Amino acid sequence: MIGQVVSQGVYYYVYQWAVEVIMKLKNITKVSRMSMLDNVIVAAVAGIATVLASTPVWTINMRMTVAKKAQTQNTSTPGGQQTQDRKSLLGTAMEIIQERGIAGLWSGLLPALILVSNPIIQYVLFERLKILIARRRERGRLTDGDNFWLGAFTKLVATTVTYPYLVIKARLQVKSGATDSSKYNGMTDTISKIAKDEGVAGFYRGLQPKLVHSVLTAALLFQTKEFSTRYTLAFLRLFGIGNIKK
Repeated sequence: MIGQVVSQGVYYYVYQWAVEVIMKLKNITKVSRMSMLDNVIVAAVAGIATVLASTPVWTINMRMTVAKKAQTQNTSTPGGQQTQDRKSLLGTAMEIIQERGIAGLWSGLLPALILVSNPIIQYVLFERLKILIARRRERGRLTDGDNFWLGAFTKLVATTVTYPYLVIKARLQVKSGATDSSKYNGMTDTISKIAKDEGVAGFYRGLQPKLVHSVLTAALLFQTKEFSTRYTLAFLRLFGIGNIKK
């Protein structure tokens, strides 16, 4: 939950800030006049900022999840003994720092940075499709239903393309807390071992539940975002505030 809040909060704040910067630099007043390259730059800046800010939270969360699962399995096994109490968020962070230094909080950073392409693909594809559809409409406006389905479709494409890197990132982060800590040694080694031991299917393990969650969340998020943006801008124009047009 904390990871989602940090990720979404940082992403949308930096994204809107980057859009405003690009529009001021190019002296344009409509988001639709931003080029494909502009959209890529904006999404990349927002994505990198999000990764740098949220990776420690996800690393701690992964460690706590693995520890909880290990504790559950141990107590449910005949003859198993109760392990020590689970550590708090801060306690887990300190444990990682003691074991791997402050850099340990950014385990899996490289594949996480590659995953920045996920929102880039999603947002650029969404904006381009939105403009194309709007041009074909008489009033040039998309409905809330259009935004919902566009959000779902673009997230489906982005998640399918980038999911293997999510698997790699998770394996590297689990490494810090798992008992087989020597299993993976860096991104290249992780890719090699997954391909050898599990084949291509290994890179898409757990994809179905991820798609269900991500696609539905993105669909609702984009629908809400476009709805709130439309009415916020209308409210500002009503009172003569702001000059940015969607």
